Amino acid sequence: VFAADRLEVAYDLAAPWNGERFGIQTKAVRLVRPRVLASVDEKGQVRFGALQPLIDEALKTPRKPNVPGPAILVEDARLDLATPGGRLRVTGDASLDDGQLLRLDGRLAPLRYAVPDLALDSKGAIITARKRGDRLTVEVSLSIDSLEASAADLSDGAAKLSADLPYPDLARMAASGPLEARLALRADEGRVGETQGRGLAADLSLAGRVDGGLNAFAFLGRSRGALRGERLSAPAMEARAASLTLEAPRVTIDHRQGRTTARGAAQADLAAAQA
Repeated sequence: VFAADRLEVAYDLAAPWNGERFGIQTKAVRLVRPRVLASVDEKGQVRFGALQPLIDEALKTPRKPNVPGPAILVEDARLDLATPGGRLRVTGDASLDDGQLLRLDGRLAPLRYAVPDLALDSKGAIITARKRGDRLTVEVSLSIDSLEASAADLSDGAAKLSADLPYPDLARMAASGPLEARLALRADEGRVGETQGRGLAADLSLAGRVDGGLNAFAFLGRSRGALRGERLSAPAMEARAASLTLEAPRVTIDHRQGRTTARGAAQADLAAAQA
C-alpha cells in the first residue's frame, strides 16, 4: 500500500524547564520516491487500503492549539489509483505546511479509461496547483487521442482547465467562496448528436460562488461560451467558418447523489458561411 526510498523526520523537543509538558513535536518530513496504492469508487470516495484507518484517525484527532503541523516535502512520488474505468498513474512533487497543500506538480501517465457510455484514450496530462493566501489555483492540461460517448465524440484534441477557487477544508472535503474557471477545448474532429465538425475550438468560462464538495455542491454565477468550427455538417446544414456564442448572466448548477442539474437563461448568436 505504501513504500518510500527515503524518509527524513525533524523533531522539536518540548522540555519541562521551558514551562511545557515533555513531548516531541514533528517539525518537518521529507519523503523521497514514495509509492502509494489507492482506489476510488463510483461515488468519488478515495480509499488508501490498509492506511485508511490511520488516515481517518488522524483527521478525527483534534489539533493541539498553537501547535502547527509539520512542513512536508514529497519528491518523485507515484500514485497508482484504481478507478471504475481503469488504473491511473500520477507522478510528481508536492509540498505541504501545517496540513495545507502549498504546491503540486504532477503528471498523469498515458491512459485508457472506459466506463459505460464513456471511453477516453489519452497520452496523459499535466497538473499544477498553487496555494495563495486562502485561494487555490489549479491548471490541468489533458491530451485527447479519442473521446467516445453516447452523445458526442472527439479525436486528436486537447483540453485545458484553469480554476481559481477557495482553498478547501480538508477535514470536511468542502469549500465555500468565489470561483472562476475556464475550459478550453480543441479537436481536429468531433460529433455532437447528428452534427459533425472539423477544426473545432470551444471555450467556456464560469464566475460566481461555489459551496460544497465533490459529492455535493451548488454553484451560482454567470457563464460565457464560444464554439468555432472550420466546417460543420448536419442533416439539414453544411457550413464553414461557423461560430456560436452563448451568454448566461445567471446560472445555477447543483450536484448531489450523482446527478447534476443546471438552470438559467442564455442568449445565443450563430454565424456561418454556406459551404
